[in-house]
Amino acid sequence: GDNIVLSDDSHLLVYNNDGKVIASEQHTYSNPVTTTGNKRILLYDLGGNDFALYSKYQNIYKKTTDDPILIARLGSDDSAAVVVKSDKYPSELMVYDGTGKNIFNYKSVSRIIDVTFNAENSGCYITTIGAKGGLIVSQIIYYKFDHIDYDEKGNPLPVWESDKLETLALSVRLFGDNNIIMFGDKLCAYLDLNGKTLKT
Repeated sequence: GDNIVLSDDSHLLVYNNDGKVIASEQHTYSNPVTTTGNKRILLYDLGGNDFALYSKYQNIYKKTTDDPILIARLGSDDSAAVVVKSDKYPSELMVYDGTGKNIFNYKSVSRIIDVTFNAENSGCYITTIGAKGGLIVSQIIYYKFDHIDYDEKGNPLPVWESDKLETLALSVRLFGDNNIIMFGDKLCAYLDLNGKTLKT
């Protein structure tokens, strides 16, 4: 709505458009980061193990991860994507619905640097970075939460994987109704919803 959300070293604060604090929630996070959806706020401790979902006036749930949080994203339906760094994998993604129920997990052999929910919040585009021939490459992998097949090791199989693009992806966003745009340090790439690169 018309509210502004800020987090300082001790509180999550919600301001109305007149600059008045309308909600305040205390936290103990060392490096608090907020991300917002349509009506909810996701607060997480960057490099720490805690995250929480809030409405404007109250906490919906709080969770603790086993490993340090690298990034977290919030979908428009309040689904939360939380990426951690573990001892076994460079990145692990866990997706939770708006009630805090874990609905999807993905262990990545590459570093996950962004997660973007699809328009219906029924899946997500996972952006990873790696190396190919001594160059940094970025790739988008698409999963649907309600239709997942698994390989012999129990890992979920993606709907599609994009080409590996020679850039360090910085963020990925939906663009219009039918495209995805990857912003990189050397190029921007436009992809269709089937993962085909249309233009760089």
